[in-house]
Amino acid sequence: MTNQSTNGNQKKRRLILHIGTHKTGTTTIQHLCWRNRAELLNNGWLYPFNGRPKYDFRPGHHLLSFAVLQKPIEQRPNWAQKITSINVNEEWSKLMEELSTYPDKNVILSSEAIGSCNKESIKLIKDYMRDFDVTIVIYLRNQLDFLLSSYKQRVKKSGYIQNFNEFIKERIKSKHHLKMIDRWAAIFGKECINIRLYDKVIASSGLMQDFFNIMELSGSIIQGMPLNDRQNVSPNDNTTILIRKLNTIINKINTMLAPRFELRPIRHRPNEKLSQYLTSIANIVILNQQVVSETDIDELRNALLPLDDKLLTQYISIDDLEYLKF
Repeated sequence: MTNQSTNGNQKKRRLILHIGTHKTGTTTIQHLCWRNRAELLNNGWLYPFNGRPKYDFRPGHHLLSFAVLQKPIEQRPNWAQKITSINVNEEWSKLMEELSTYPDKNVILSSEAIGSCNKESIKLIKDYMRDFDVTIVIYLRNQLDFLLSSYKQRVKKSGYIQNFNEFIKERIKSKHHLKMIDRWAAIFGKECINIRLYDKVIASSGLMQDFFNIMELSGSIIQGMPLNDRQNVSPNDNTTILIRKLNTIINKINTMLAPRFELRPIRHRPNEKLSQYLTSIANIVILNQQVVSETDIDELRNALLPLDDKLLTQYISIDDLEYLKF
């Protein structure tokens, strides 16, 4: 793959910036791009080493977001609170130096954390990428499935004890996809935004096949890659309900304990024996209960579907309306 135009003049290299959204297979994309880094490089695409947390392995380029977000340390995820202003400020410089050592390669950057950047931060990112032909790739999921998966993620990782109704009251409207897309389109332009509908992709070519199609990789290259390795899978309803109930009890016990004696909340990690044991118990003791009620669904429809309609008129074909319905 070359980056020469037909008249012999050098043209800009492509840069795919994958910014999420959360719970649309972002971790899967990042793991498989990292695992197949050498193969991608041989076919014209660099998945950079820099921009990722090195001390706590994460294949996404999440450090790049904290370099521009200017968010207080206490508001960051636990793994990101150890990042200092020194290494964040250096991270973009390290990345750009790495990109300069591969002058004939196109570039893939992936981090769902970058999607939450404000306009000022996005302007900084655009400045760093001024020498590239940038495509902003955003996968969108049916809002009910997206919020439900986000809720389960929060319960399994943070000890969150509120029910789904309380969760959506915190998130509804303020976290709608449209706000994020508008911010990025305002800085990069709508022509640079490539929106992919997660539910449509899963029903057709599959997530990784779709992502590699954006890169215009041939089918023979893709066939040699493991494309079905799902990461960060959410627990089922039974397990989510059991974990929340147990953490509610732990939270009450902790109110009676000195801080140094407080119990840690239960967290769900699919490959750990405790989590597997909890799932087995949950499937026995949690019966006929669902995380989402019909009332929750009605509230979401009333609040979010008008915004979905606006999203369709500005960024998505009306023919794809069915993939956002719930």
